[in-house]
Amino acid sequence: MIESNFTLTLNAEEHELLNTALVHLLDAAEEMHYFDTEIEDNPRIETLRQLRNRSVALWVQRFDKEV
Repeated sequence: MIESNFTLTLNAEEHELLNTALVHLLDAAEEMHYFDTEIEDNPRIETLRQLRNRSVALWVQRFDKEV
């Protein structure tokens, strides 16, 4: 896999939808954890968490610049 930065230009509505989708995916993963304890150790879940955290941080920066 090529490990380089990926740039994706999103408008505010698209960015909000992406953040919402990431939160819903992680919520679903937490619900599934009650049925399968191996989910917590899944590296893809941790990658989703990192992606969500970065996306939310960029969301905050987006609106901090407008103030």
